Amino acid sequence: MKIYRICMNCGKVEVRTDINELITNNYKIIHVNNKCKNCDSKNFIITKNINNLRNKLDENNTKERHILKLIRK
Repeated sequence: MKIYRICMNCGKVEVRTDINELITNNYKIIHVNNKCKNCDSKNFIITKNINNLRNKLDENNTKERHILKLIRK
């Protein structure tokens, strides 16, 4: 299954097939041991569909506004 992993620091998007996390909402925040290739961050958002995620995020929520800004880059 394809999962999109988005770095919470720089916004780099990677398509991964080795992630076996259960995503109950539109996204899930995870902390992993392997770092982002751009900025060495270990905090990521995972989602199954970035386009659906863009449409479902609430701009009034501070955390979701940050996520929306990252995926609009």
